[in-house]
Amino acid sequence: MKNGRRRVLLVSYWVPPRKAIGTIRSSYILKYLPRFGWDVDVFTARFDSEVNGAGARWTQTGYWDFKRAIKRVARIGDRSTSAVLNLEGFHYGGKPNLAGRAVRLTADLVTYPDEYVGWIPFAVPSLRRTLKAGAYDAILTSSPPVTTNVIAAIAHRNVPWVADLRDLWAEDDSRERSPLQRLADDRLERAALSRATVLTASSELSAQRFRTRYPGKTCDSITTGFDEDEWQGIEFASESRCSLVYAGNFYGGRRDPRLLFAALREMLSEGRASASDVQVDVYAGPEPWLVRMIAEYGLDNVVRLRGQIDRPAVLAAERKADRLLVFCWDGATAEGVVPGKLFEYFGARRPILAIGGTQKSAVCDLLSETGAGVQCRTVEEVKSAVLAAIGEHGERQRAIPLHAVCAYTAERCAMEFGRVLDSIVSADSQSRRHAREQTTMRR
Repeated sequence: MKNGRRRVLLVSYWVPPRKAIGTIRSSYILKYLPRFGWDVDVFTARFDSEVNGAGARWTQTGYWDFKRAIKRVARIGDRSTSAVLNLEGFHYGGKPNLAGRAVRLTADLVTYPDEYVGWIPFAVPSLRRTLKAGAYDAILTSSPPVTTNVIAAIAHRNVPWVADLRDLWAEDDSRERSPLQRLADDRLERAALSRATVLTASSELSAQRFRTRYPGKTCDSITTGFDEDEWQGIEFASESRCSLVYAGNFYGGRRDPRLLFAALREMLSEGRASASDVQVDVYAGPEPWLVRMIAEYGLDNVVRLRGQIDRPAVLAAERKADRLLVFCWDGATAEGVVPGKLFEYFGARRPILAIGGTQKSAVCDLLSETGAGVQCRTVEEVKSAVLAAIGEHGERQRAIPLHAVCAYTAERCAMEFGRVLDSIVSADSQSRRHAREQTTMRR
């Protein structure tokens, strides 16, 4: 520690400028944690281009893309195996496809514990060398990919380790896994996380699960938040029709729009609304199952697939929306899952309509606490919520007050990580001092 500041090594595959939902949490740590007495260095797999991190030192290791290497040997280029075998991409809830399932399970087997396994042989020795110099007060890992936890568990030495788990690991039921894979995940998770000093999770319900699995270990809940700086200069506006906006990933249908489509179809058929009253703008790629589902419900003139556009344009679209849509997973362990888009929507400050999910959920708790929206789990509830939005559009659009969501900012997220890091370093210092005192007394 120098000049009262401490240094933490952030070990994560998903750091900017990589673009994915997993990068957001790391970007907040990099940007705001220095305000709370912590200098942050980055340890990640190599980028395709040079990266100059403002205020951070970067260690980039080698990385072997195992899946790409196999494709190269098989001479199929960048095409997916499913495309080569003329198998439709996975759609949760769709008709079982034995060939497609066999391809997915085989891919999972050869890339266990995840497709980033090719990082391990490069990262482990490099992390050991990096930590051996003794320049760090703590390391902070961010997963998924769970490979990150395996790397830290092998290499973290005696440096206090905070394992941040954005998603569940062994208990994650959003992935199709064989019983053998589930058993392997359970054992690997326990072996890796038992070595962490402290765990953090992205919701209180997920944190409770980890506390149950690891009763002697602290697990804190740290929600992600939104960055107020992103919204500077983006004005509130409106569309000519009542606008429902979804700007996220469907994850092969695990985030299922069927409930919304059924509600819209019934509203139109009953004459309670017309296609000129409402539009659904989806900022995502046109997955074949989604295109078919829109046609099946006869919503081609209501649901518009806008594709993936640049981030400022998405944020502007969200500030025009009458309702921002969240599709929730309803698996057995899904109650603690909070889509990252929910916090982005907090920044947009338009009312949120969460569809589906479990009866008890972190999403419902957040919406109730902030008053930022509602969760609907039946067709009738969705119809009522959409009709309310249409009615409000005819009067005036609502904006969520900033004070209602100000507890969920990027800066607060980083502050919570600073608090956790402070606590483990203080505890580690006390433990080392006690050990020295005991050694002196024995002498």
